[in-house]
Amino acid sequence: MTYRSDGKHTHESQPAENKAFNEQVTVSEELLPIQRIEGGGPPRPVKYERLPRPLRIFGYAVTIFMIACALAVIGISVFK
Repeated sequence: MTYRSDGKHTHESQPAENKAFNEQVTVSEELLPIQRIEGGGPPRPVKYERLPRPLRIFGYAVTIFMIACALAVIGISVFK
């Protein structure tokens, strides 16, 4: 068990706070109930350091592949 800032007990599996909307983001008021149901909120950038190692390596590989493809397209169009 852990203690919250107000002194009450919190089970380890219970979140201490709602982390879905803790950042300042612009949210459409019509979409807010749907985003709460889905649990995601607005899209946020991927933080690779929080992912498990295999997913992190795959994410870096996909990112590098996309950048390489973009550079190849630019290079081919310039030298054509």
